[in-house]
Order: sequence, then C-alpha cells, then structure tokens
Amino acid sequence: MFIVNGLFKAGFKVKFNKTNNQIKVMKISKKIKSQTYTFNIFDSYLKLNSSLARLAKDFNVTHKSVFPYKFPNINNLNYVGDTPNIKFYANISQNDYNEKVILSSQWSLRQNTLDYLYIDLRALHEVLIIFSELIYDNGLRPPRAKPPSGTALNITNIPTMASLAYKTY
Repeated sequence: MFIVNGLFKAGFKVKFNKTNNQIKVMKISKKIKSQTYTFNIFDSYLKLNSSLARLAKDFNVTHKSVFPYKFPNINNLNYVGDTPNIKFYANISQNDYNEKVILSSQWSLRQNTLDYLYIDLRALHEVLIIFSELIYDNGLRPPRAKPPSGTALNITNIPTMASLAYKTY
C-alpha cells in the first residue's frame, strides 16, 4: 500500500477493480494539462497461477534469488554487517544457502533488498514477455498452426487466465 500512498501524494488517481475481495486491476491515472494518462497494473498471478520460482524454471529465464525474509525488522532496516544466518531464510536447504548466499562481513540489507527485487522483477518480465509472445503468435492454438488474420491476442489488456481462455473461444 506504500506505493498507492506515494501515487496519491503525487496527484494520481488510483482505482481498484476487485472480484471476491481480490484485486484484479489497479487503474492509475493523472491529468496533465488537458490530457488524462491512464495505465493498468494487473496481478500476474491471475494469468499464470504459479510461484515466480516455478515460472522462472518452467520458462527457463533468470532464476529467482533467495532472501532472508525473517531478518528485516523495524530496528535493522539500515543493517550492514555479517550475512544473515540460514535460519532467516525460508524453505532453503544448506546446499542452496552455500551456493546462492554470498557470505560477507559487509552485507547490506538495503542493497540486498534492492538486488532481490530487481532479479524478481527481471524474472517476471522475462516470463511475461515469453508468455505474451506465445499467446500473440499462436493464439493458444497448436504451435505450428498459424492464427487466422486478425485473431492474435495481446495479453496486456486481459487480466486473468479465464478471460484469456474466453477470448480464444
């Protein structure tokens, strides 16, 4: 919600389209001079109902990194020091910890948070680009069947897998 508060403070209007208390689309708009600019943010989980780690693996893109979710708290947001112990990482084996976590005496929570978010966003972007190209190029038809002219689908305006399936029918 901190993003929404920042948008409000910057003069943007934010509306949510919800179904069953689940946000499907966040519509953001702002009037500049006489022109209103609007863009939508969709929840990618509603299109690709899987974890980002699984999607990255399935689509063979940048793999999701690991992060010590149990480590940050209100008192250590500016922490710089030893890399957090394995106990602060959720669902990670000792092997994965040894392979994926860089031990350092100058580990920065702020920098590692930014790096983690960047890698996650990059992985999601790569997955969505590949998925979009698959749908646009094939229209959910068998891979070698060319879609009839004018039937290619652009997933950027389709919020859920159910609505995507409906459009292909």
